[in-house]
Amino acid sequence: MSAPGGLGARAWVGERTGAALRERVFDPRYRGLGSIEAWLASAAMMSFVVLALSGALLALHYQPSMEQAYGSLRGLDAAVPFGRLLRAIHAQGAVLFVGILVAVLFVRLLGRTYCQGGELVWLAGLVVCGLGLGIWLTGSVLPWSLEAQAHARVSAGLLGEIPWLGAWLRRAWLGGTDLGPATLARAYALHVCVLPLALVLVGAAQAVFRWASAARTGLGSASGLATGGAERRPGKTALLGTALLLLLLGLALLLPPTATGTAGASNEPTPVGAGPSWCFAWLDALVRLTPAKLLGLSGPGSVVVALGLLVLLAALLPWLDRRGSRSIIVVGCGALAALLGLSAYGLLV
Repeated sequence: MSAPGGLGARAWVGERTGAALRERVFDPRYRGLGSIEAWLASAAMMSFVVLALSGALLALHYQPSMEQAYGSLRGLDAAVPFGRLLRAIHAQGAVLFVGILVAVLFVRLLGRTYCQGGELVWLAGLVVCGLGLGIWLTGSVLPWSLEAQAHARVSAGLLGEIPWLGAWLRRAWLGGTDLGPATLARAYALHVCVLPLALVLVGAAQAVFRWASAARTGLGSASGLATGGAERRPGKTALLGTALLLLLLGLALLLPPTATGTAGASNEPTPVGAGPSWCFAWLDALVRLTPAKLLGLSGPGSVVVALGLLVLLAALLPWLDRRGSRSIIVVGCGALAALLGLSAYGLLV
């Protein structure tokens, strides 16, 4: 069986994983890509390290139980020195991390590096971005306030709209038919262990694929965004890390974490107007703007199906656009503008 482009399956996989490039990947010319994408990837890795360290410190005080979760965060703010600042760094670090992941995908789309050897890099980037959003969502549930419980209910409702698998996914997320101790336990396990571990593994695979792709196509990337094959100096990397930390500290001081809300039992009704956490404001806006019935599906159901189709198209993009058409840049810019517009609508209206 032959892979696309006339290559055998073994050769196709080898060129994309580096298995056929053992004599080249250790060449010092290929160690520094020197591109915008490479700098963004470095920034994402640094942001993840900050998230991991701040999360580990928060875990020393957080109590993952329905009775103590809310109070443990309130106590952290009040009794632990710089506790509120630590929570702000963790919260704004998550914002920065997901934003950088989206920026990496956008740069790859502009450079059309998803085709001609970059297929696995593109797919791994999509998975990493999805895992980052999952970490963000599960983290928004952990305060176990009424607002956090509303986030869990809304996300469970959207999962339930997925055709065929919806009921099972909803029950798996909630740990039953409604919120309870299992919901918080699962959100905690996903947030601190399962999703970060999966992100590290997929991120490492993505780095290997990217390295192999750069070596296969020559110095730098195939896009016009590459700045050359010069090896990055340690001083520049340190400067990037310092700038990132200063930006994160500034965001933490200017945008402290919002109050954790009002504590409540899981059987209390969802507050009126509650929706997903603000990182999913675009999704909340999309659901609100969709008619109650569309093509025989409920409004949320049609949104979930449409998003699923878009994700499938994004995953198949390297094979649908093998030559890297310039029109994809227009599509990417339109998608980014729609995302920003819907987010603004969800936050302001």
